[in-house]
Amino acid sequence: MRRFELILAVATVFAVGWPVVFGVRPRRGIVAAMLSIVLLAQLQFEGFRWQMIPLYMVSIGLAIGDVFFLDRKLEWSRRLIRGILGVVGLLLAATLPVVLPVPEIPTPSAPARSGR
Repeated sequence: MRRFELILAVATVFAVGWPVVFGVRPRRGIVAAMLSIVLLAQLQFEGFRWQMIPLYMVSIGLAIGDVFFLDRKLEWSRRLIRGILGVVGLLLAATLPVVLPVPEIPTPSAPARSGR
């Protein structure tokens, strides 16, 4: 994974993990703003990759859920279920970028230009 892809993955882990660990979701819009900024930065600086589509969808879904979800406190049963399903979902979403990384093509070392 590239730098901003990794930052996006960490931001989604934060969005899933904060309510699981603390039992209270952050203020409305904070997670949505964070995920939107990181997603736009990743698309701007590193570009679109089809391998990242599942992680894009997870981050967009979490951002939308942060804006529209009204319940701020979570009871233990919902925290546990959300934590387990969230970790499994994030692992599945982050599998493609890890399995199919961006190859780095070395620069030619020959003194003459190649490919003519």
